Amino acid sequence: MEYTHIFVGTDTGLLKGVNITSKSFTNIATDEHGLVNKERAIDALFFEPSSQAALADSSTSSSTSTAASSPSKIRLCLRNRDVVRLDMKDPSQYFSRVIVDGGDGKFVGGGIVDTLTVTCVESGEICGNEGLQKSKIICTAGQNVTKMVQSEPNFPIFATGGRENHLKIWDVLNPKQPIFTAKNLSDDKLRLRVPNWIKDISFRPKTDSKIVLTATAYGQVHVYDTRANRRPVMFVNFWVDDKSKDAMPLTSLDLNPQNEFEFIASNTHGNVRLFDVRGTKGLVRKAFTGNAGTVKQISFHPTVAGHFATCGMDRILRFYEVTQKEPISEIYMKSQPTCFLFTDEVVRAWQPEQEVVLPEEKKRVKRRKPTLNLDDNVPESDSVWTEMSALTEDDLEDEPELQLVSLSKKKRVKT
Repeated sequence: MEYTHIFVGTDTGLLKGVNITSKSFTNIATDEHGLVNKERAIDALFFEPSSQAALADSSTSSSTSTAASSPSKIRLCLRNRDVVRLDMKDPSQYFSRVIVDGGDGKFVGGGIVDTLTVTCVESGEICGNEGLQKSKIICTAGQNVTKMVQSEPNFPIFATGGRENHLKIWDVLNPKQPIFTAKNLSDDKLRLRVPNWIKDISFRPKTDSKIVLTATAYGQVHVYDTRANRRPVMFVNFWVDDKSKDAMPLTSLDLNPQNEFEFIASNTHGNVRLFDVRGTKGLVRKAFTGNAGTVKQISFHPTVAGHFATCGMDRILRFYEVTQKEPISEIYMKSQPTCFLFTDEVVRAWQPEQEVVLPEEKKRVKRRKPTLNLDDNVPESDSVWTEMSALTEDDLEDEPELQLVSLSKKKRVKT
């Protein structure tokens, strides 16, 4: 299997290992039978910390395993409530799973803290699995949860939110009460209640999980500072058109790990914008093109500065560089992507000192039109044409005149 730069989950239950340089992917089955099954659609992906992977391998194998410097195991949350564990270096040779009981709906996120696998479903139940043991409900985040994210890998801080379900921040090691619960937004000018629907959540880096951004279904990004207020300290409007002030539901959000003041967001119409939160209302740095329809996920690369990827309803995985508005690479996935996750292999493909670079569109070389030189000798194969005599005006006068015949016959009207 060639290098995998990114893992993509699909609605057909297949995990796709994508190679950027060759613009190709490999289908990875998530069960023993290897069949396409939409009941096993992949709802969430997250890496397993290296220390936890080494501990799990040592418990299931008699040989001693050594933890690598980068994560080597990946967890898949499937629609049928299975959590599958794969070795991303050789997925076909490693397979194990646990069943998560409790709650209803699909998975909305997950993460790992030491040996505890934490997952959340739409009905709000946050479940934990110790190793391969049976799951248990840790706490309940409320109904209609649409997103749960982990602040940092192997860190016990998680955030949840959803439709009329305000932002909550949890410590899964002490889950009796959330450590932060946001308040509803202030009433509008007509004294009417403002609805709230969180679609995505992202922790701002280098803030010790104190600053959180949420993307809403009403075209706004809310910035929360848990040290200051329970209501947002900033509102960033995502206008599709600055003149008409039209706002479409946001679908995904991600903060730049190399620049804590920049974040990128997308909506249901395929619009992608790069924002800077320095200021009072946020500044649009750049708009990106290429996406058609809803963008399911947008994510920065964790180590390579200025690169991010998108996937959506048009089944195309796109790679961008923040200095260019058009994608630098596009790969058709065949199945509809649901989520994706970068691996450390992308770093090797994007490092400038390496010979392997991201593929770009080949420059079209204009071919010169062949010119005919009358002074050149005529080849033997064309001797037939040279021996033909030229027509004169007398020859044309001897030709019979052609009569045009109408193909459409008109019906005669009887009198």
